[in-house]
Amino acid sequence: VLKWNKDGRTTPMCTARPGWQNISYRRGLYKNSLSNIKINMMDVLKVDTTAKPLVTMGQLSATLSPLGWCLAIVPELDDLTVGTFVCIHDIPVSSLCSSLGGLVMGTGIETSSHRYGLFQHICMSYELVLADGSTVICSKHVEAKFDTPETEFMPLRDYFHRHSRSIFWEIQDIIPFGNSTWFRYLLGWLVPPKVSLLKLTQSDAIKELYDNHHFIQDMLVPMSCLHDALHLFHQEVHVRTCMLNTDNKGQGRTSLFVDIGAYGVPSVANFHPVHTTRRIEAFVRNHHGFQMMYADSYMSETEFEAMFDHSLYDQMRAKYDCAGAFPRVFGKVSRAVRD
Repeated sequence: VLKWNKDGRTTPMCTARPGWQNISYRRGLYKNSLSNIKINMMDVLKVDTTAKPLVTMGQLSATLSPLGWCLAIVPELDDLTVGTFVCIHDIPVSSLCSSLGGLVMGTGIETSSHRYGLFQHICMSYELVLADGSTVICSKHVEAKFDTPETEFMPLRDYFHRHSRSIFWEIQDIIPFGNSTWFRYLLGWLVPPKVSLLKLTQSDAIKELYDNHHFIQDMLVPMSCLHDALHLFHQEVHVRTCMLNTDNKGQGRTSLFVDIGAYGVPSVANFHPVHTTRRIEAFVRNHHGFQMMYADSYMSETEFEAMFDHSLYDQMRAKYDCAGAFPRVFGKVSRAVRD
């Protein structure tokens, strides 16, 4: 980052991590035009209260399980990370303090805890890299609420990452013959395929097939409109398997939100990837909900800013001179900049 500043800040920065390595449906095209910053922090070096941003959940559980330790919240997919340009410090658990990337920067919503909340709620501080190359520690200075001495956990790594093998029941569409006896006996050891491998090896024809005949979305909606939201999902996509997770959010943390996750092949005749998704996005936006940005988003920038309040975000970008350093969030998550 310091070298980028010295070279004249010609283009905004992004990480040099290839798009096929992240756990999302698309690869970001913005990496082709921005300054790529290498952040090769992918290994567990020692067990303390700090973890690097690109260490995966699978690496952590494999390292910690033999020691009898475990994170307070263990996200289910083993390739998930915490987020680039971020290091995590002091995460409370029964026997351990440690963690990781996109789960913080990208709102890891699928796994939560009745005691701790979402993954970002167990992080007590973050180390951030600013546009000028300096680092700052961000933490809560007053609230000391993580003082419970006990935690219940099951020391089963397969349970921690139980959705990895089926990739949230998507594997039945990726490998339709995966449950046959001959495949399980001869090639079962190859399953599950890494998401990064699937993205790296898929052809343009496969991409087009997924675009037109596949639906992957997570939408966070208030409990008050859950009935209407489920009816809309049923009407627009009719994916037979949905996942529901709850989260407290709102003024005074009193509003109950539900994450509706729909992954699979739509069963409706009039499914259109753009028009269908935009209708669902409009419903979620009009009901003060949120779309999870690992999936395709067809909102305009104005619609995106209506869904996500940018007031503090814009203040922080101005305060830390981020205008020419980092692209705006919309420039990284819009379907128009993803392959």
